[in-house]
Amino acid sequence: MRTVMNVSLVAILGGVAGYLVYEELTPDEEGRNGIAPTEAQATHEVVREDPLLDLRYVKAERENNFKAFGLPDAMVKRTVERARRIEEMHEQKLRLLLQDAAEPVLLADALCGDSPTIRPRYAGVRFFVEQDASVRRPINLQRVSQLERQDWSVTSPIEEVYNTLELVEDRQEDATLMGVAAILLGREQDAMDRHKPWGRSLVTGAWSWKLVKKEAPQVEDYLVQYFALLHVAAEMAQADDGICSE
Repeated sequence: MRTVMNVSLVAILGGVAGYLVYEELTPDEEGRNGIAPTEAQATHEVVREDPLLDLRYVKAERENNFKAFGLPDAMVKRTVERARRIEEMHEQKLRLLLQDAAEPVLLADALCGDSPTIRPRYAGVRFFVEQDASVRRPINLQRVSQLERQDWSVTSPIEEVYNTLELVEDRQEDATLMGVAAILLGREQDAMDRHKPWGRSLVTGAWSWKLVKKEAPQVEDYLVQYFALLHVAAEMAQADDGICSE
């Protein structure tokens, strides 16, 4: 009797194991099986080439670049004008700040576009966005005596936001606008998890710049200030006499 019971038990366990294996290997409705992707597969699915990789930071390309970042037309116009004012009013000071940065190598990594993991439009937040209590806003050039990496940016998953929104097959045209907005609002995790308004579906409105503005009206002004400052600084850094050529 004991032998019969043992044989029956083995048969039952074998059947359960076989069923589980079948479930793992059987494709679902989207043609995927239940086996978790390998690290290589996951990387292949997520990491794609940045479509703005060849973007040049020169004065003549400001308007085109702001459009490439996904800024609506009215924001593009405001940001171009803001960049012009920064150049007219703070050019000399900004050049001095770039030359006398607290961490020149890190600043060059942020602005020169040589980093293989992140681009200037995101890396610039580490130097040009400050945090006061829980509020992040672009720095005020009139009050800054030295460019330095901001403390909040050390722990912020800036690169992960960039990877999640920019280097994916379903990248949206305003990915940069939305990605930097998430960082300025301290909502990096929402963007990485693709929670509304950084969701995947345009049809349902889950991805929505309009909703971002509704929830945080001040973010539009901050983005105008940031992108204008970032662009002018990157122009100076990448010029023939800038820090990128040193």
